[in-house]
Amino acid sequence: MKKLYSALLAPLLSASILTACSETSVNGKNVGVGTATLTQKDQKIRWYFNGNPAIIKQSKGNTDITSEITTPKGVKYDFYAGTPTKSNMTIETRTDTEAVPHIDKEYDIYYYLSPVPRN
Repeated sequence: MKKLYSALLAPLLSASILTACSETSVNGKNVGVGTATLTQKDQKIRWYFNGNPAIIKQSKGNTDITSEITTPKGVKYDFYAGTPTKSNMTIETRTDTEAVPHIDKEYDIYYYLSPVPRN
């Protein structure tokens, strides 16, 4: 299974970096999000977590987050997450005033990754 998984992912790793978001549920009440980067080296694929997940939904109130993450190769991204205000919402990023985030309807959260512009 591991070799098949690696073979299927190999075409995605032409740049050796794929960053993804994931949701985390704590005790079925709090919901958090985090990011990880998928890298390939010597025919091995590995996830590197880009820091700890952040709780965005909790009983004390929900929050929106913005965080800069850096992949193992030094590529920087801005990570935006929170609870959606409407189904067709947009968010403001460094480079776009109307970016459309991914909305996960099951957890009622949004998230968005945007490359940090190089100077």
